[in-house]
Amino acid sequence: MIGYRIRKLWQESWQNISRHRFLSFASFFIMAITMTFVSVVLLVLVNLQSFSKQVEDSVEIQVFLVSTTQPEELPTIENQFKALENVESVTFVSRDAALKQLIQEYGSAFDLFEGDTNPLYDKFEVQVKEKAAIKQTAKALEAFPAVFQARYGSDTAEALLTSLGIVRRFGLLLTIVSLAVTMIVLFFTLMMSIRSRQREIQTRMLIGATPSYIRRPFIVQSVLLTVAGGLLALLVSLSGYGLFFSRFQGGVEASGYALSTLLQAGVPVAGIILTVSLLFGWLSAVIAVTSSIEYPK
Repeated sequence: MIGYRIRKLWQESWQNISRHRFLSFASFFIMAITMTFVSVVLLVLVNLQSFSKQVEDSVEIQVFLVSTTQPEELPTIENQFKALENVESVTFVSRDAALKQLIQEYGSAFDLFEGDTNPLYDKFEVQVKEKAAIKQTAKALEAFPAVFQARYGSDTAEALLTSLGIVRRFGLLLTIVSLAVTMIVLFFTLMMSIRSRQREIQTRMLIGATPSYIRRPFIVQSVLLTVAGGLLALLVSLSGYGLFFSRFQGGVEASGYALSTLLQAGVPVAGIILTVSLLFGWLSAVIAVTSSIEYPK
C-alpha cells in the first residue's frame, strides 16, 4: 500500500511537470540561474573568510631595537618580551639578515647597503596569542628602554580587513535579495500551475480525494524542480571554481596567501545550496498550495 502511494505520488508529480512544461522549465531555469549566482557569491565569501583569517594570522609585531643594543643583551630582552601575557613567540632577526631578505625579495639594488652602510635595525618578530589585543601588546613592547619602535602594520591590516568586511556584507545582501526574488517567482509560477488545474482539483475532491492527497504532488513537483536547479548550479559553479583555482592559485600563493581548495570551498557551498533549494521548493509549494487551492464547499 505504501509502495503504491509513493509510485502514485511520483506519477502525479511528473504529470504536473509534463503538463506544464513551460512553467516547470521556467521554475527550473530561474532556480538554476539564481543558485549559480548564489553559489558564486558563497565561493567568494568562503575565500574572503579564508583571506581574513590569513591576514589576521600574518599580522606580527616588528620590534626594532636601538642601535646601541649589545649582542649580550639580546637574551635578556627576549626573555622580557616572552614574559608579556599576550606574546606567543619571539624571533630575533639581525640587521644583516633583514638586508639579505630584502635583497632576495627586491633584487640586487639593495647590495649598496651591505656592511657599515646598512640602515636597518636589529629586530624581534613577535607573534601574539590574541590578535584583538595586538595594539596593547605593541605599546607594552615599545615601553622597554631597548626598543626604538614597535609596529605591526595596523593601518594596512585594518584597512584590508575593513574592505573584506564590506565586500562580505555586500555579498550577503545580494544573496538575500536574489533568494527573496526567486522565492516570489517560484510562488507565482506554482500558483499559476495550480489555478490552471483548479477545476480538476475540485472534481477530485468531490469524488473523495483528501486535501493532503491534492497537496503532496505539487510539493514534490516544486522540490524536484528546485533541487534539480540547485544541482545544475553546483555543477556549473564548482566546475568553474576548479578551473579558476588551477589557473590562479600559483599567483595568489606568490603574494603570500592561498585560495580555498575545491574541497574546502565546495563542501559547505554544496550543503548550503542543496539545503536552500530543498527548503525553497517545499516552502514556496506550501504557501502556493495553501493560498491557491479552492476546496469545494
